[in-house]
Amino acid sequence: FDTLNNMIENIQQEFLEKDNVDDLTDVISNQKTLLRLLIFASMNDKEGMTNDEIKSNCIGLGIGGNDSTASAVNSVFYFLAKHQDQQDLVRQEIFDILSNSDDNNENNDGIIRPTIDTLPKLNYLSQFIKESLRLNPPFISTFMRTCNEDIDIYSNE
Repeated sequence: FDTLNNMIENIQQEFLEKDNVDDLTDVISNQKTLLRLLIFASMNDKEGMTNDEIKSNCIGLGIGGNDSTASAVNSVFYFLAKHQDQQDLVRQEIFDILSNSDDNNENNDGIIRPTIDTLPKLNYLSQFIKESLRLNPPFISTFMRTCNEDIDIYSNE
């Protein structure tokens, strides 16, 4: 936590050294990170977050972001491995798009690499990822619904 505390204090000091709002706005615009935005907001609000609250938010977002991403990737690979026919379709789509697209980069090593323009063309892969996440979301729902009284689903009332 000492490193994060030092980062927060250094950024706060950097902000305090700016002579006017325009200089501070330039610093925020050039280096827009979550930590800088949180510190900037807390320094400009009388009821802003404390350094401990900023630190807790950064840690929570960091852990939550990494854990949920790893869980999502794990789910996709699990379903690809479990459903070989689907894996074959995903692989074929990737091969077809990469081999027929002018959007890709081909280096001297002969390997075709997708670009950002290639990704929207991978429709089946996108659908497969979305369905994997629907079946096994990377988070646990905290809004579980429970029935508080018996209900007769066969009645007309």
